[in-house]
Amino acid sequence: MLATGLTLAGGAMADQAEAGPASSLSAPGPRRLDVEISAYPLVFAQVRINDHPALALVDTGSSSPLQLSARLAGELQLALVSDPSRTVRGLDGRRLAVQRATITTFVAGGGVDRDIQAEVAADRIESIAAQVGTPFDVILGWGFLSRSDFTLDYRQRVLRLDDGPAPPSGRGLAVGYLVVNRLPMVPARWGGRDIQLLLDTGAPMCNIDADFAHAEAGSVVSQDVVLGTTTLALQWRAKDLSVMRTALGAAGALGNNLLGRYAVHVDTRNRRIHLDV
Repeated sequence: MLATGLTLAGGAMADQAEAGPASSLSAPGPRRLDVEISAYPLVFAQVRINDHPALALVDTGSSSPLQLSARLAGELQLALVSDPSRTVRGLDGRRLAVQRATITTFVAGGGVDRDIQAEVAADRIESIAAQVGTPFDVILGWGFLSRSDFTLDYRQRVLRLDDGPAPPSGRGLAVGYLVVNRLPMVPARWGGRDIQLLLDTGAPMCNIDADFAHAEAGSVVSQDVVLGTTTLALQWRAKDLSVMRTALGAAGALGNNLLGRYAVHVDTRNRRIHLDV
C-alpha cells in the first residue's frame, strides 16, 4: 500500500483505511499473468474489465479484493453506490468516501470472474499513479489474490494463481503468517524486538514505524530482521505508521527491496510464505 494506512500499509499503496469487507469471490481456477516491474519498483499486470484493457497494481497490502480508478469507472459508465461503512485516506491525508460498482466480467490470466464487486475511492488511484510514475487503473488486493495459493515470481516476472503445493523445504526460507483485519501479517524480530510486519507487494521498499525504530520519518534505517530462523540485512524507510500500528498491530511492512529477490509463494491453506531463491 502506498499512501499510509490500513488497506495498504506503508508502501506504494498505503491507504490508511478501515479494513474492507470480506471477499465474496470464489476460488479461481489456475491462472498465469505476466507482470512488469516498474522503476519505482512496483508490480503490474494487464487485466480486462468489461472487455476493456487496464493495468493493475498487484498489492498484497490492500485488503480490498478489487479497486478501480474513478477515471476508469467513468469511462465504463459503471453505476456507483455509496458505502457509508467505508472510507480510505488519500495521499494528502484526506478521508475519501468509498463507492461500489458491479463488474460484469473481470479477466485476469485467462480466468473470468463475473458480476463481482469493486471499490472506487474518488481520485485515490490517480494520485498514487502520479506519485509512482505509472498510469494504472486497478488494484488487485489481498482479498483477490488469497482466494487460493499463489506465487509472485519477481525473477521470472509472472504471477500464478492456484499454484498448488509450496516449494520443497530447504529452498530459500519459509515463515508463517497471520491474517489480521483481512491482511497478511508476518511475525519477525527487528533489533532484538518482536514485531509484526505486513506482507506488502505494494511497497517499493521495507517500511518501519519511525517511533518504533527511534528514527526520523523519511530517513533510511539499516537493520537486520529475523524471519523464521533466517537473519536478513535490510534497509527500511522510516514512516509514521501509527494508523497501521493501531489497526493491525504491525510496526512495519516487508516491501519489494526484499521480496524482489525471490519467487514469493503464499500457501493460503497452511498460512505459510515461502521465499524461494
